[in-house]
Amino acid sequence: MSGRNTPDPAEASRGGWEGSDVEQDDLDWLLKTRRITAEVICRLPGKELEPDLEEGERVVFLAHFQRGFGLPASPFFRAFLDKFGLQPHHLPANAITSLSAFTSFMEGYLGLWPTVPAWAKYFRLRKQTIPNKGEVDKDMTACGAASITPRRHSIFPRITGLESCRKWQRSFFYVRNPADRDVLNLPAFNILPPQPS
Repeated sequence: MSGRNTPDPAEASRGGWEGSDVEQDDLDWLLKTRRITAEVICRLPGKELEPDLEEGERVVFLAHFQRGFGLPASPFFRAFLDKFGLQPHHLPANAITSLSAFTSFMEGYLGLWPTVPAWAKYFRLRKQTIPNKGEVDKDMTACGAASITPRRHSIFPRITGLESCRKWQRSFFYVRNPADRDVLNLPAFNILPPQPS
């Protein structure tokens, strides 16, 4: 025995990959509602529990699209991912709700383009870890490793996330660009949790 506490299996799976429930009807809805452009090449997962990508594919989530995400990803969203070294699977579904609300506020109310420095005035990222009693350095979750919380004394209106987004990570599927252009605006996929900077 190493002396380390073993996490409860139910807690250890928190934020883990659990396969996907996405069906063709879901992809059809995304295309019909123009959350995905017709140029995006989509592929449904098989029975794999965690993503098994083909060349050039990225992983996205139906739950994110239901909360304001779209393809191609906005310049703000891409800058946000790049600034913090994140992937879409690092952001839980309610983080997308928060980012969408911030974008709508900046563009629709203030008439300004959203930027990461402006976002950082109101919000911060919070690390999500796998519960493991007795451990100081806890592992970050595979999915949903970075939640968004308001800064102390933030004047930005509170955005209440939906409780129905449990198991949001079960809504993943694959997308890729056509050969001649980028219609995703997403970083290359990396399954690892974000690396603390």
